[in-house]
Amino acid sequence: MGKFLNIAAIVCFFLCVSCEQKNQIEIQSISFDNENWIRFNTPKFNYKIEDTKSLYDIYFFCDINKKVELVPDDIRFNAVLYTPDDTRRVNTYNFSFKNPGTKVKITEENSISHYEYPLRKDFKITKKGDLSIKIENRTSKYNNLGFVKTGVKLVRKK
Repeated sequence: MGKFLNIAAIVCFFLCVSCEQKNQIEIQSISFDNENWIRFNTPKFNYKIEDTKSLYDIYFFCDINKKVELVPDDIRFNAVLYTPDDTRRVNTYNFSFKNPGTKVKITEENSISHYEYPLRKDFKITKKGDLSIKIENRTSKYNNLGFVKTGVKLVRKK
């Protein structure tokens, strides 16, 4: 009887683990001509929200070409969120490429550095519909060389 209970417990454990759903990730991005993010080029990303029970993590990311000599030391931007319930949320961010801190995830591939910065963690969206995220470049320079692309990653947590 003891062996049967042990086997039943192991089978239940594996069934629970195999049925566990993974986070759903949706990534949208825009590439820049001549690796130049012109200050007033404001990308907007739209996501269809169907699940109002899950929490969401939202990340800003950018790919920087390290071979470009005039890459700025930092990036300042506003993230403007338009939620399905017609709420507008604006947050200003500033992070350094030279000293990015612990919140920024960095990966390197050849001469491209990928920076990923959390905008919102465990964000609750209470109404189905469109979530729009606009990234406003707030740097003082008109030309921002070295930016290959930028985008937003939306993670629906299970």
